[in-house]
Amino acid sequence: MIDFLRQISTPCAWSARMMGYVRSIARVRSRYLRCELAWAPHLIRTRSVIEDAMRHCSSRRRVVVLGAGLRHDIPLAELSREFREVVLVDIVHPWHSRWSVRKFGNVRLVTHDVTEVMDAVYQLGLSPEAPLPTSRPQRFCDDLELDLTISVNLLSQLPVVPERFLLKNRTQQAAEAFGRHLIEAHLDYLHRLPGHVVLITDVSAKKVSIKGDLVDEWGILYRAELPASDDQWEWCLAPSPEQERGFHFLRKVVAFQDWKHRAVMSPVD
Repeated sequence: MIDFLRQISTPCAWSARMMGYVRSIARVRSRYLRCELAWAPHLIRTRSVIEDAMRHCSSRRRVVVLGAGLRHDIPLAELSREFREVVLVDIVHPWHSRWSVRKFGNVRLVTHDVTEVMDAVYQLGLSPEAPLPTSRPQRFCDDLELDLTISVNLLSQLPVVPERFLLKNRTQQAAEAFGRHLIEAHLDYLHRLPGHVVLITDVSAKKVSIKGDLVDEWGILYRAELPASDDQWEWCLAPSPEQERGFHFLRKVVAFQDWKHRAVMSPVD
């Protein structure tokens, strides 16, 4: 009952609520609480990448974190200490995240859809014949004080809720095509932002038996390709029996310390 009350009281746009974003972030939070030990190495590596990027910023006025809703993977105290302003951006900020940032006077929560098309998707998705919108985000692109942007464990998640919603009235092919568009639009958005940009994302998944045998492996970026990364590691997303007894489900995570430079030197396919 408490979890239900938290969900229905969480501030967010009506379209986000109806599409299932509040339920989705609540499920991620619940899984984190069950799998905290298994997730720890991934969260430590993620924070380390962010801290390293922070040290390489010659100017530290404003930092924007995209996909910051749950904050498990963000070294917030360090960012708050080193930057004049920290902006945490997500389509939903749960109450526990809102409460936990109150002690940081220079941290600001921004409830924002980073694709900038979900309101339109909600409206148009109800009509199976209507063409879906084109995502070309603009927020922060003209922010001359933005010194660092971090897209953290967000890229692969952008299509998940929209695809589930669109499949009610659209074909699998149409929903997947739109999912790939959201991923490519986010990569383009990161390239257009001012300042330094860090990208951390999972790119593939695999199922492994508890004996260590590989059962299956698949991509999760809708066939979108990324350049060679600066760092990579495995994230034990769902250790046995979280998703299936006798099997672990892992993610390959990659990190780009300077996404704009890497994308220019090795263009995305």
